[in-house]
Amino acid sequence: IYSPSLVNAQAEYLQALRLKNKTLVNAAQERLAALGMSSQQINEIGKVGKVNQLTDVRAPHAGTVLALGVAE
Repeated sequence: IYSPSLVNAQAEYLQALRLKNKTLVNAAQERLAALGMSSQQINEIGKVGKVNQLTDVRAPHAGTVLALGVAE
């Protein structure tokens, strides 16, 4: 998906890493987690050092999707 909130949060996270400010880094990681990113995805952003415009959405648990309550 594309989410402006996720793009901005990733940019803030990378900026915090560049500043080497642990408080800001932790806050940015928590924000990304709150927006649904896994710790693996967050770590990957830090390693690559680049904002992902599109983000994979992963289910927190294994299972089968029976219905999608979304509309265009």
